[in-house]
Amino acid sequence: MQQSENERWMKRAAEIMHSHVQTSTPLTYQELALGAQIPPPHRIHKLTMWLEQTMEADSASSRPMRAVIVVSKTNHLPASGFFDKACDLGVLDWDADLPARRLWYKQHLAQAAAFYQR
Repeated sequence: MQQSENERWMKRAAEIMHSHVQTSTPLTYQELALGAQIPPPHRIHKLTMWLEQTMEADSASSRPMRAVIVVSKTNHLPASGFFDKACDLGVLDWDADLPARRLWYKQHLAQAAAFYQR
């Protein structure tokens, strides 16, 4: 069966994200969207919706979330939606302030790198 355009970019995005998480090398939302060749319009929106799906799947399987590797080019952290989704999934406390979220992010990034290097 032939893959759809969405299936192809999702596969490319997963491969790119996996290679970056293995080396703890963050990449921006834009870099991932372009590298995965997500078709316009609304590339970043499509990407963020897909990233939330990966977060759900990873959390349900008790794996570190690969989406931790995708960051904003302005502050080098995942977008606020990442942290909101982490709270929704119960892996981050809603009451965590920005310093606590940054610490959690660094710890989760290290856990993901260690886990996906296997």
